[in-house]
Amino acid sequence: MHLPLSAGSRSDFNNDGYADLAVSSRRRISEDAWEGLVHVMYGSASGLTNRGAQTWSGLDFKFPVDPDFPDELGAALATGDFDGDHYADLAIGDTAVRYDSGAVVVLYGSPNGITTTRARVLTLATPGLSVTPEDNDNFGEALAVANFGKGTQDDRAIGVGGKIFGDGEHGKGIVAVLYGSSTGLSTIGSQIWSQASSGIIGKAEQGDHFGESLAPARSATAASPTSP
Repeated sequence: MHLPLSAGSRSDFNNDGYADLAVSSRRRISEDAWEGLVHVMYGSASGLTNRGAQTWSGLDFKFPVDPDFPDELGAALATGDFDGDHYADLAIGDTAVRYDSGAVVVLYGSPNGITTTRARVLTLATPGLSVTPEDNDNFGEALAVANFGKGTQDDRAIGVGGKIFGDGEHGKGIVAVLYGSSTGLSTIGSQIWSQASSGIIGKAEQGDHFGESLAPARSATAASPTSP
């Protein structure tokens, strides 16, 4: 029987009622270069345990190995239920992919915990986003998960604080928003926001780093009016 995820159990990857923990080692030194790692440990009646613990590196997702441009898997982590199956899923940012243009890995939960079976790697060039990746974009440097309103699944915002656009000035920044669906995060109907977007106050300027940090605002249920 699936247990519904509550606001406090968004990191229960195997839906056993105990929250699990994802830990980043984004700048682990390996053979004189950074090699990011992400570890997952599972909760139990006696607390966190290394039983069934998992570890991934960029090599697991076929990210190129280049000692001059080290991998930073785990630059950001976020959890949510992107496909509505009641197993928490894990999003992993890696800002060092392809000369720091960046990538985000999406891994889905299951009865056995996080699995790579449906793993998906997203970049700015992924169809549906279709933004030209450039050096130092830092796609995935910030991640935020919430239900922004299109459906019952969790959605995800991705910060791209170093993004160049317009006249080529570096670090103006954008935020990409992808929506959840019954099959997981989708680029269908995705949105790109910047300080050049209508309704956002300000002007996109070099060094703004719009999207460098993200935090979804929590919604509150309005109280019923009290009768006099």
